[in-house]
Amino acid sequence: MIDASTVAATWDRSPDGWRVSPGVPWCQAGALVRIGPKVTIGEGATLGSLTQIVGYVSIGKRTALDEGVMIQSGVRIGADATIGRYAYIGACVQVGAAVAIGGCALIQPHATIGAGADIGEESEVCAFATIEPDARIDEYVTVRRHALTYRSL
Repeated sequence: MIDASTVAATWDRSPDGWRVSPGVPWCQAGALVRIGPKVTIGEGATLGSLTQIVGYVSIGKRTALDEGVMIQSGVRIGADATIGRYAYIGACVQVGAAVAIGGCALIQPHATIGAGADIGEESEVCAFATIEPDARIDEYVTVRRHALTYRSL
């Protein structure tokens, strides 16, 4: 695991407070990121420009975060996941391995997304909802608070 917090703290800052990547295997040169304390990323993971990670986050191996992703504190993301452009993941969310979260999706705090699940673009998973492994949530769908989803929606 890479201690992204420590590494990014050594990078130059832009005038508006973003860290500017000098070019590392997990973040291309010139990418702007904000990385809080205690953020670790697995080997082969990548962060897109304008990514914001609040802190106390673990990102698994080969996971890809696209541009503009926002991750709150206490989140764990498994290996081989993909998070689309401008997706938002709230505090204390658990994301399993090989999960796909579409662009502009909203995952509210304390939700759980099982391994292999696919969350469509601009969908919303409300707080405390559980998406079971391999479920498919279509685009523009809202999964309500405390819901338990076994099937595709």
